[in-house]
Amino acid sequence: MITNPHATDLPRERWDTWDPMLISEGVTVAHGDGYYEIFFLYVLVLFAFGSGLNQLLCKSQQANDRDFKYQQIMRNLVRRYVTVEQRKAESQGVTEDDVNEIKQDISAFRCELVEILKIAVWIQMLPQAKVEVVRNPRLCLQFFDQCIAIAAKFV
Repeated sequence: MITNPHATDLPRERWDTWDPMLISEGVTVAHGDGYYEIFFLYVLVLFAFGSGLNQLLCKSQQANDRDFKYQQIMRNLVRRYVTVEQRKAESQGVTEDDVNEIKQDISAFRCELVEILKIAVWIQMLPQAKVEVVRNPRLCLQFFDQCIAIAAKFV
């Protein structure tokens, strides 16, 4: 009756043998006592609930397994891609673009280092500069020129 959407049109003789309605009516007629019918319906409902819960858990487990397999496949694909790219890079060797990129990185690092050294020299000379600037404000410019000259020695 559940598998056929037009089951309401079927005569009882053509109903599924294990249809819950037929089973409950058969038990009721066989025993004639209402307690058996209630107990049987209770057991039948528990069985249906257990079957549905089991089916739900199976579907959930299948979904988890599918997600796990998907993650494994994606991990393997990424690993293959990285390996192929590494092999390409190893077979090509160092290109002129690679050398130019390294030169630019070194030049940028050099500029950053010069700025750091200028600041460090300025900080070291700051106590002396405070005394001199207080005495003679014109010496401030000379002090900064000296800082730059010292920092340039490190470059």
